[in-house]
Amino acid sequence: MNQETSSNQQINRSKSILSQFVSTVFWSFFLGILILVMISAVQWKKQGYPNMLQNLNSQYFSEVNYLTQHNTFLSNRCVSFFNLLDQKIVSLMTDAKTTFAKSHLNEKISIENNEGHHSLFTSALADSLGGIKKITLMLWESLLILSFKFINVFGAISLFVFALLFGALNGLVTRYVRTMEGGRESTFMFHKMTGMIIQLPLWIIILYFVLPLLINPTIIIGLLTGSLFLVVYIATSSLKKFI
Repeated sequence: MNQETSSNQQINRSKSILSQFVSTVFWSFFLGILILVMISAVQWKKQGYPNMLQNLNSQYFSEVNYLTQHNTFLSNRCVSFFNLLDQKIVSLMTDAKTTFAKSHLNEKISIENNEGHHSLFTSALADSLGGIKKITLMLWESLLILSFKFINVFGAISLFVFALLFGALNGLVTRYVRTMEGGRESTFMFHKMTGMIIQLPLWIIILYFVLPLLINPTIIIGLLTGSLFLVVYIATSSLKKFI
């Protein structure tokens, strides 16, 4: 009975940790979009709409180029899918047919110059609709950038699994050597590291999503892989001699 209770508690704890991880990634994703939109709005005010949109497009291309170069399987599917969505969004915003949305940055910028001869009321209405279109495109570009950040990081999940397994294997070998030599284990270190298995990678992912900087995903993936290996290695090497 006690074993069943302990097993149920472990399952519930694992579920709560997983749900906390997913919810934190979800909210950091949208927080990243919000911060990027706010910075783009400031840039729009200071440098103008075309420069702001050009900067967003350059960030988007950087994320897409990384995915294309390092993950052909995902790039063949994700890039074509998002480009199709981008084409539809831009077509709705510009009322123009585009074959490849990213090659028509001028059509996005042309929204700003699309002013006709209207009466005072229709002119104000046209300005309002134009502003809404501009804001919608800014939100859409920000969503694209964060989406490809997400894909670039979690597209390397096989590498993270390998780091976990390799760290656990090396840690168990170290534990075996310590057991044979009669060494002492550190229960404090074990519990400390098991708590950091989720927290440390999560903080790296949050910073990557939230910081509105053009960071090479290779750096983030390297940090995540290294941190996972190190934490799992220390945790497994600190296991008790007898389980």
